[in-house]
Amino acid sequence: MALALDNGRTHSASAQPKGKPIEYRLIVAVAFLVFLVAAIVEALLPHNLVARFTGRGTGKSIFQRARDSARTCAAYAFMG
Repeated sequence: MALALDNGRTHSASAQPKGKPIEYRLIVAVAFLVFLVAAIVEALLPHNLVARFTGRGTGKSIFQRARDSARTCAAYAFMG
């Protein structure tokens, strides 16, 4: 597959950088910090104590929940 540029040169699709764009990484990092704070606050709420001791919790660490939420949120940033 070839991509045409405005100046007439073509580049293959494999010549594109394979890493994630810096914008995506930046959005994920900021969203992770926001959701990490939210997960910590949620873990400290009294209603979560009941779920923790009765076994009805999610079973995920606060870091895993924050990471999952950040990745989900960052994907929506590029849908427009």
